[in-house]
Amino acid sequence: MATIKFKVIMDICDQNGLGYTPLTRIMFDKLNDAELNNPLKIAEVLNRFKEYEKRMENNPNAYPERIMRFLRQRKNLNEFDASMDEQLNQLSPEEAFNEASNCPEFSDYDETFIEWIHATYDVKLALVK
Repeated sequence: MATIKFKVIMDICDQNGLGYTPLTRIMFDKLNDAELNNPLKIAEVLNRFKEYEKRMENNPNAYPERIMRFLRQRKNLNEFDASMDEQLNQLSPEEAFNEASNCPEFSDYDETFIEWIHATYDVKLALVK
């Protein structure tokens, strides 16, 4: 089943002049089988992808895009939904770090990450509780 979905996504990407990249995989992988056969749903994802690519040409964000994706998800947004980016850009580095690292995959590692960042980049961050 996953192989069929992979092929369908690859075909959609090829038909629309997109490469099969981690970004296109993430965007299309969220669609179920029926949606992958629905031209309106496909067009919706393609438009979102084009808007995202255009925005990234001159990334206006205070933080790298991979961090912004985490921050958006923490606000219950789609990781590519920039509707709250202005607010997210106002976060201090400590707040952004804590928010991005405050997800189930990273639980209990925030102090370790802070130590690594300090050791690697000589940047001192503090936990915001």
